[in-house]
Amino acid sequence: AGYQVVWGVAHALHTPLMSVTNAISGTTAIGGLMIMGSGQTGVEILAGSAVAVSAINIVGGFIVSQRMLDLFKKPGQPEHSHLLLAPGALLVAAPFYDASLVPATGVISSLLCIGSIGSLANMKTAFGGAYMGMSGVAGAMAATIAGMPASSLPVAAALLGVGGAGGLVLGKQVSPMALPQTVAAFHSLVGLAAMITSIGSHMM
Repeated sequence: AGYQVVWGVAHALHTPLMSVTNAISGTTAIGGLMIMGSGQTGVEILAGSAVAVSAINIVGGFIVSQRMLDLFKKPGQPEHSHLLLAPGALLVAAPFYDASLVPATGVISSLLCIGSIGSLANMKTAFGGAYMGMSGVAGAMAATIAGMPASSLPVAAALLGVGGAGGLVLGKQVSPMALPQTVAAFHSLVGLAAMITSIGSHMM
């Protein structure tokens, strides 16, 4: 399936596809969230760093993706793809409404992320694909946070907020000519987050 998606992607959408894929890969934050609350200082530092770095990648990645796709939008062209954020709102609320919905939320979020990548292969569905990815990542994050110890939630929220704000600033300020290089930079953050999460998990 992955081969089919990449093989069939339009040439103009290579970089937006990479950007959305990188943003989805920012779900490395989930690993950091899962090892928070261990009570071990070293693990907490690594987990917090992974969450903040991943948040930069998630928000910045989707902002950059949207900016690149906007370059292909025709003036006056109606766009209603943002309505695909509605499933994301439901997914975010579901695990907090009923804990038994956490597994279902995770599955649906995964399917939305897969659908997002597939949609980025075609210009007609690319805008919707980006919003599907946002909904999928939001649902996955909510399902994880819903199962965290209450004592860890304030720190997790602060780290996600700070990292997300950093990603927003970076994604908005970079010049259009530097967008592809920014995608590559965000990709390195995914690797960093995965590495420090793995180290933290091993230390537990």
